[in-house]
Amino acid sequence: MTSMLGQSFQVSNVFGTRLTDEDKVMLLPQCGVPHGQPFLDSLNATFDFNNSRFNFGILREEDGFLAKDYQLCWCQPADGRFGGPVIACNEPQHFLAHIATVRLICSFRYVDLDGHGHCRQCPLMIQTAGGPRGEECVIAVDLFVMAFSWLTLMTLFFLAIFGSFRCSRHGVMKLHGMPRKVEDICNERDHLLITTCGYHNLIKLKRHPIPVFLRGTGHFLLDSKPEKPIQLYVMPVNELILEVVDKDGKPVSFQADSSMGQVEVPFFRTLIHSGLPDCSLPLLLQLILLLGGSVALGIYLLPSPQELTIYVLLAIVLALLGLLIWKQLIRNSTSLSRRLKAYAAYRAKDDKRKTKEAARGKDRGIRVWKILDLYEHFNAHIRNRNMYYLDPNIVRPLTAGVKLSFSELIGPDQVEWFVSHWWGTSVATYCSALKRHAYEVKVKESGGIQQDTFTSAMAKGDQSWSNTTYWICTFSNNQYKIAEELGGGEHTESSFYKALHSDGLKGTCMILDEMTMPLMRSWCLFELLQTIELEEKSQKEMRPFGGLLFCTSVGVLNYGSSTVEMSMKIGERLLTLSLRDAQATTDKDKQMIADLVQSSRGSFDEIDTTLRVHIRDALKACHQQVNTDFTSLFGRLPHDEITQTGTTL
Repeated sequence: MTSMLGQSFQVSNVFGTRLTDEDKVMLLPQCGVPHGQPFLDSLNATFDFNNSRFNFGILREEDGFLAKDYQLCWCQPADGRFGGPVIACNEPQHFLAHIATVRLICSFRYVDLDGHGHCRQCPLMIQTAGGPRGEECVIAVDLFVMAFSWLTLMTLFFLAIFGSFRCSRHGVMKLHGMPRKVEDICNERDHLLITTCGYHNLIKLKRHPIPVFLRGTGHFLLDSKPEKPIQLYVMPVNELILEVVDKDGKPVSFQADSSMGQVEVPFFRTLIHSGLPDCSLPLLLQLILLLGGSVALGIYLLPSPQELTIYVLLAIVLALLGLLIWKQLIRNSTSLSRRLKAYAAYRAKDDKRKTKEAARGKDRGIRVWKILDLYEHFNAHIRNRNMYYLDPNIVRPLTAGVKLSFSELIGPDQVEWFVSHWWGTSVATYCSALKRHAYEVKVKESGGIQQDTFTSAMAKGDQSWSNTTYWICTFSNNQYKIAEELGGGEHTESSFYKALHSDGLKGTCMILDEMTMPLMRSWCLFELLQTIELEEKSQKEMRPFGGLLFCTSVGVLNYGSSTVEMSMKIGERLLTLSLRDAQATTDKDKQMIADLVQSSRGSFDEIDTTLRVHIRDALKACHQQVNTDFTSLFGRLPHDEITQTGTTL
């Protein structure tokens, strides 16, 4: 029989005639021969008559037992009656009857390497005693599998920790959930949706919204700052999309657009609402299971301190490597960031887009084809969005490296037309209006006779208009030095004023939609005021100046090329609009512009009247053009008498 050192040794199922509960057995090198050690020479086991066994208890090497063969020797006490000897069964010499041979072997992961019975631990936790006589350390398949499983569990545990949390400082140092990169934020069917770059790994628990903070989106309604945290709530729609909701789980009422930034989940909510990919268990439960499994396998494998250290460090390295691969392959960059890099590389190779620093004002014009090219390059992201999206998501990232205006980045030109506009107008509408204006201006400059319609001219590839240059605040202002661009409180030092009063300026192009929103902005009012003053000055000096042109996506009102419907809507809107209601981002700018109106025109009523006169004249041009078009059309249709004759026949 075989027993392992360090374990309880008992001889069970012992049966025989005349056995009593006084019978004893002893483990001896040879029956009747002492060990030579007091403890071992007195260690015996008394027969347990009720359970039919001898129980020695735990046999340990430190007590003197070696990993070798012993004889199980029996002794039955005798009191000397009937003239026999007295046998007390307390000395090795009394145990003469050999019952069985017992082989004591080393305990788990220990082996007798020198063959002298002294057990030594195998150098690796995946090794155990083996070989012909069990005196060699060999790799055990089951231990290898367990060690691999242990490493896997520890790696997943550290991966869950490193991949789910990050320590950062937003005012104070704190631990929070690993930020999720934003691929896109937009409104769809009255729902504000956040699409993440890669899986967001957030778990939907009934109707409990997840509190989050957004940073770096460039939108004032979304971005949290240390001095002004904005807590939002989201609900997972699928593995890539989150819906922004209120704390009751209902859709929010505001709109926002962005293609950058990150979603940050508080620490405690990360434990409850996030997890490893493809697992619906909360992260806290996952961590408990992974840690529990790792501890259980570690206790079973009994690694040495060195092995434990190596395994923990290896698990950490593998977790960090896995996280790095995950970020590179799945969450490396957004589609917009890749598009920005592609545009930057494309621009760097084009001699027509060489960066050049220019003074504020007239030298920061931008050719219309460069604006249209920018729109075409980022059309998939811009879609129906406006300048509030274009500036933080595209213009600022492209100019971040040089800290210049966009016009300087792609090569500035001297301004021909000043553009007055509202940032809330869609970029698509904006580009259409500029294209129509540039084309119609070139037609006027070439003789005033439009040989082709705009559509047919574009179909023929007419590009004579494409080099028309504009001063546009989004592109011509250095967005990293806005205070300087606004003149620091002195309007004559602002870039707007310098551009409007520059030599060679042909006029102001005000881009309007049917709601005439530019006229509700104070800086547009400032531009209108300056344009009116320039018109009056040019009339006195008898020099050419195009004045104020009202431009729409379908044509220039002043040239009669806009549609009747658009013209009528703009006219109706201006009947009730007052410029005194114009708003500005800061009260200081609004008051400064209001004071200019009062000092220059006397009152808002005066400038309202002047604006309506300009619109009236533009609408007259539309009216005359419509009459001309109808007259021309009627002239080409059959006359009444011909039609009647044809009918009689």
